[in-house]
Amino acid sequence: MSALTPAAGGLRGRVRAGTRHDAWPLAIISIVVAAAAAAVLQLAAWVNTVDGPVELFFIVGMVLLVWAAIACLATVIVLLRTARGGGASAVVTAAAVAIVAVTATLHPLLGSGGATG
Repeated sequence: MSALTPAAGGLRGRVRAGTRHDAWPLAIISIVVAAAAAAVLQLAAWVNTVDGPVELFFIVGMVLLVWAAIACLATVIVLLRTARGGGASAVVTAAAVAIVAVTATLHPLLGSGGATG
C-alpha cells in the first residue's frame, strides 16, 4: 500500500504526523522571531537614511535576533531528544538558522556596518 493512498492517511496524514511533536511550536516561534528580527533590523537600516530613531530599532532587532537564536537552539535540543520524526520541524529550524545567520552577517553588532554610527 502506498503512503499516498487514502487508507494510509495520504499526504495530509503524513504532514500532520510530522508536525505532532514537541519541537513544532518551538520551530514556528524561532522562524517567526527570526523573520521579525530581520525585518526590524532592515527597518533600522532604512530609518538610518532619514536620521530617525535608528538606535531603538537596532536594539529591538538585536534583542529579537538573540531570542531567535535561543529558540533555534532549544528546537535543536528538543529535536535531538525526540525519538519521533521531526522532519518538518527540522526544515523550519534550518530556515530559521539561515535567517539568523544572514541577518547577523548583514547587521553586525560591532565593526564595519555595525551600530557604531
